[in-house]
Amino acid sequence: MTRTPHPQPSGRPRTPGDSRPAVVVTDLDGTLLRADATVGERTLAALRATAAAGTRIVFATARPAWSARAVLAGASGLGALLVSSNGALVSELDSGRVRRVRAMSPATVRAALAEVSELPDLPGLPQQAERAEPMEPAAADGSEESAGSDGSDGSDGSGLPRRPVWAVDREHDRLLGPGWPDVLASGPAAAGRVHAVPDDLPVLCLMVHLGAGRRLPALGVRGAVRWTSSAPGLLEISAPEADKVSAVACLLEETGVGWDRVLAFGDAPNDAGLLTAAGTGVAVANAAPEVSALADAVTGHHDEEGVARWLEAMCPDPR
Repeated sequence: MTRTPHPQPSGRPRTPGDSRPAVVVTDLDGTLLRADATVGERTLAALRATAAAGTRIVFATARPAWSARAVLAGASGLGALLVSSNGALVSELDSGRVRRVRAMSPATVRAALAEVSELPDLPGLPQQAERAEPMEPAAADGSEESAGSDGSDGSDGSGLPRRPVWAVDREHDRLLGPGWPDVLASGPAAAGRVHAVPDDLPVLCLMVHLGAGRRLPALGVRGAVRWTSSAPGLLEISAPEADKVSAVACLLEETGVGWDRVLAFGDAPNDAGLLTAAGTGVAVANAAPEVSALADAVTGHHDEEGVARWLEAMCPDPR
């Protein structure tokens, strides 16, 4: 485990504290999960030891809640909280009880799609129809097809689309826009094909994959929505307060715990705020360079269970 302080934007280094944190917040994909989207036994044991020592565990992910629960099935019984859809939904991992929701209206989502379509040099974002078409069933296992029904969008052979495509996550399902490929497949769930965002339910997260090799625009709050990203080429749009920092801040306020007693782990731009807000922010070795630069320290690669390595040092096994 490497504990190398990194300079903060102000130029002042922050050194990790020595006291045990009251709360551990960890991202999932690229951080806690291995490349095959599983939680290793070593990591599960470290999480159990951390919870047994009295530290609250919070999982914070861009995945929707139904997907996060599937990959965290082995982490039940920890009394953990789940921040899903980049902070749009906060719930109890075991019971599923919802603690906080920050959603967007369908009209707001459609306006955001229109704004994305106006980004410079962005070809062919599939435009919405005047009304939602009947949903077509997705693959039986919940994974997305590799191209639209007419095959026009396709991919570059890596599974990533050549042209921009979109999908939306709602509390209990995912809707796939025209041409949405097998990108960020998130496990079994109700999913359907649509040509427009329907008006029946609010949306937690709008996902726009900008196309293979395309750089992300500037992230942050833009009017009535927030733009962030958890993967290269993937733009995630949600309500302004639907971010990991705001969601965790509400949980801390409920318990009277300060940010100085939070240990956070992450790898992607949507984790940057957590790593800077926490008393100790730790990037995994595979983190994006701009995220590592904001962290207080770096631990091992996610495929080497770097989070477990750090937690083991914090809560050594008494055996």
